[in-house]
Amino acid sequence: MQVYEVLTTKDLKEIIKHGSKSFPLAIYKTLLSRNKLGYVQLHWHNEIQFVLVTKGTINFIVDSTSNIIEENNGIFINSNHLHSARSFQCNDSEYICIDVNANLFINNENNIINKKYLEPFISAKSIPAISLNRDIQWQQDILNDFEILYLLYEEKKFGYELKMQSIILNILHNMIINSE
Repeated sequence: MQVYEVLTTKDLKEIIKHGSKSFPLAIYKTLLSRNKLGYVQLHWHNEIQFVLVTKGTINFIVDSTSNIIEENNGIFINSNHLHSARSFQCNDSEYICIDVNANLFINNENNIINKKYLEPFISAKSIPAISLNRDIQWQQDILNDFEILYLLYEEKKFGYELKMQSIILNILHNMIINSE
C-alpha cells in the first residue's frame, strides 16, 4: 500500500494509525514521486519503523541527522523521533516501510523481556536511528528479515501474524545485542 500524504498534528505527530488494535503493524511500499509533495515530510510517531530501500538512494533525516541509505540497505527509526525521507541524487526512489507499535510484543509491562530489553531500547533517546548495511553480517540478516516480513504481510497466509511477531523480536534481539 502506498501512502500519498503523511497527515500530522501541529506538533508533527503522524495521525495515521498503523495496523489495528489487535495487530498494530502495517507495511507500506512507498515510491517517493507518488507522494503529494514528492517526498515524505518531517513527522514522528509512537511506532518503531524498519525501512528497506528497494530502488535508488534515499536521505532519511532523523532528528536533524542525515542518513544516506542506498538501494538494498535500510534504516531503523526509533519511536518518537522526527524523521523525513527524500530521494538523494536520483530522480526517484522506493522503499518498504514497516511500522510496528510496541504493543505488538509488550503484553505485560512487568515482563522481564520488556523491562530489561525492549523498553530501554525503544525509549532510548541516544538511539534515534540505526543505519543497516548489507556489508555487515548482523545487519544483512536484519535486512533479509525485512524482505521476509514484506512477503508474509502481502500473502497473509494462516499464521502470518505469529511468524511476523517472531521475526520482529529476532530483529530487535539482533539490534539490541549489537548496539551495546
